[in-house]
Amino acid sequence: MAVTINGSGTVTGISVGGLPDGIVDTDMLAANAVVTGKITDGTIVSGDIANGTIVSGDIADGTIVSGDISGGLPAAGVTEVDMWRLHTTFEGGANPITSNWERSDSNGEGKLGTGMTESSGVFSFPSTGYWHVMFHSNFYSGADYRSCVIYLKVSIDGGSNYSYNSDGYGDLYAVSSNGYQSAEASDILDVTNTSTFKVTFGVSAEANKYTVGGSSQNQTYAIFTKLAET
Repeated sequence: MAVTINGSGTVTGISVGGLPDGIVDTDMLAANAVVTGKITDGTIVSGDIANGTIVSGDIADGTIVSGDISGGLPAAGVTEVDMWRLHTTFEGGANPITSNWERSDSNGEGKLGTGMTESSGVFSFPSTGYWHVMFHSNFYSGADYRSCVIYLKVSIDGGSNYSYNSDGYGDLYAVSSNGYQSAEASDILDVTNTSTFKVTFGVSAEANKYTVGGSSQNQTYAIFTKLAET
């Protein structure tokens, strides 16, 4: 068939593949002229897309699933929650508290995700991200007046040095029987390296003051919650 240039401004007689390679450029394509059905699966790769050219308005809701993205889509919501407690009551102070820690595991309790690692009272994180750390302690005193102070300490150099990031205070007053009190300390950490970020917990030292532990009830405990990726 001969190629004919019509007076109406159209061209007829061109067979499929009849145009030379490279003759069609972006200016010859009308906006939104290329639809999904015209694109062979797998033919567009990252190198074909200029940085910043795809914005959220270009993507229909629900069209991208985890299988379309290398590594999958990031998980939504909280992915890590872990709770540890002291299982034994002790007298006086300890800074840090190096023993008698256990993961809370009774009466339906459990962790979400990998969970923290504890060694001699030093807690390590399973992944980087923004973490909320909360330490709570219950006390009782059998003699007159005693104050109670708790400490949340953080190391960013693998445990070589610790800073007092958060403290909690309370007063115990006992007359004819035990006095009871509690204290709480918390912090939000941007954990950028799981090898260098460490957390410990401590209580102040005074005689006749007892930090309460329990193996079936949470009395003195720490909660670790991963809020988001860093």
